[in-house]
Amino acid sequence: MSPRVTAFIGLLILFISVLDPVCVSILNACHPMPEGSEGPVTEHKIEKVKQQEERQTGKPASAKLVLFPRVFAEGTPGRSYQTASVSVLDGYSSDLEDGEPVYTSAHDLKRSKKKPWEYLVTSSLSSGPLCTVVRGKGLAIAAGHHCLTINFGLEANVIIMTRADFEEILQGDRKGPSPLKGKSERLRSFKIPNKFVVPGSSPKERLVNIFAAFICSSHVITICDFSRIVRLGIISSPHIWSQDDLSVGSLYWNQLWKFFPDGPDCNIERDEWDSAMEAWRARVISRQALYASAIVDVMEMNTTLVFEGFGRHLANDFLHLLAIFPGTPAYVICDDDSQYRRFKNAIPPYMAQWRSPEYLKSCGGSTNSLNPFAFNTTSNRNYTSQHIHVFRRCEVLVDANLFNRYQRLGLLDPNHTIGEPYTGTITLCATERAWLPVFYYDEPLEAYSVIVAKRPDGYIDGHNRPIEDITKIGWRTGIGPSEFFESKNNKISEEAKSLVKPGRPPKNKTHLPGRPRKPLTLRTINQQLREQVRRTSHSARRLRVATRKEEERKRREEEEKEKENIPEPVPQSGSISTRLRSRK
Repeated sequence: MSPRVTAFIGLLILFISVLDPVCVSILNACHPMPEGSEGPVTEHKIEKVKQQEERQTGKPASAKLVLFPRVFAEGTPGRSYQTASVSVLDGYSSDLEDGEPVYTSAHDLKRSKKKPWEYLVTSSLSSGPLCTVVRGKGLAIAAGHHCLTINFGLEANVIIMTRADFEEILQGDRKGPSPLKGKSERLRSFKIPNKFVVPGSSPKERLVNIFAAFICSSHVITICDFSRIVRLGIISSPHIWSQDDLSVGSLYWNQLWKFFPDGPDCNIERDEWDSAMEAWRARVISRQALYASAIVDVMEMNTTLVFEGFGRHLANDFLHLLAIFPGTPAYVICDDDSQYRRFKNAIPPYMAQWRSPEYLKSCGGSTNSLNPFAFNTTSNRNYTSQHIHVFRRCEVLVDANLFNRYQRLGLLDPNHTIGEPYTGTITLCATERAWLPVFYYDEPLEAYSVIVAKRPDGYIDGHNRPIEDITKIGWRTGIGPSEFFESKNNKISEEAKSLVKPGRPPKNKTHLPGRPRKPLTLRTINQQLREQVRRTSHSARRLRVATRKEEERKRREEEEKEKENIPEPVPQSGSISTRLRSRK
């Protein structure tokens, strides 16, 4: 997606979210959203909270659910929108609850009147073991008699904080940012205290919309979404939920995901996923199930319920690692047995990396800060450099094996056609890795690839053009477990240099594990700015070279077409002398 379009969509989402969150859901397909790489990080952070709670209390972590309908979205007269859906299992009754009332306000009671979730607000819910499970893009959290399944939409995320900070934030209850007076009164927000605003960060007013929370003894796990399009599915059970209930194959497993189906998980439900993939292939071969659609669209939309966890980012990067053009029709992959097997067999290991200890250590760590809204620069840097390959990038560093595969298939030759035997010169990679320029193919494809070879008839295509790299988007939210609205606004700007005082900075003591981040100094800021200039110029130089090559290729094609259109001279009969005599 072009930077201009991305910026416009970001502003449009921010504006519409205060008017009609229903309209925002239309933009899901063209805006980055949480994908399969974010859920395991959230689950990993909740597991850390459970460990801390157990160390402090000497018993397994316990929590209770609290809803805040005062921030729930509203629909329009012509189209309804419901933030929370509930399913009450046989045997459940509010009489089973024995908790103490907490944090309920008149605004919550008013927004809950005659709503399906009203019993969750008027009752004092019981506590119970804190349990979690991730499946694709979905996350389920259970405590007490209730299990909450989350559809993150575009910008929803889980923020963990202390109870003291949580209660201070609740004191900042205020009208929402909607310009409509009545709607701003109903759709409320919480003001983030000034102490959580990092000096030198975004000048925007800081608000947070907390939709639900799980209250532990000293921590609170909140579900937040500034755009208000998060959706919650709640199952109320007569018994207290346990981790076994959230395990694959349990009595409740299928019920957990009925609110927001995404298909079986290729790693924890391998047999079901294998069957679903084979059924999808059979439909494509018989020319059903979006058989002629671009494979990147099929994977992202997942209407077939076989590509759980994939979104626009992961689909583009996955196809890049397989050297597949994103506009390839689905039937091209499914009709070829060897290509289909290679495609299918690569999905489980690709999605398994998001649950690996290496990934969780690299990108799933918490900030060593007492600020729950602090921007995690380490996670952002690691995720951007290691796990974003071509999506919204200007160039990509590929290993020798992948580079050589692109070369052998002729995919880097603009005169070659994809799928045909390559007879051109093959230049193999002489080093361990090599840089390749990334091209953005605009409508109707809207995808990213290093492939410049000609696309055959039937492929979904678009004009390729340069774009803004994802590392240059400023305070706009991007991709990754740290790229969310509430924390991204706390990213320090380049102008923060004027706020730094000369001299040795004081040491920070957070009493948390690890070493706190050092305060900014003039020296460190200058180093960061020089490095950014170096990277920008390096990327721009490579982009200029790639653009010149593409322009030269188009010029040669136009010259060849002009030569083909020049008519050949018509031969005339008779000799020259005969024609001269005839004129006389």
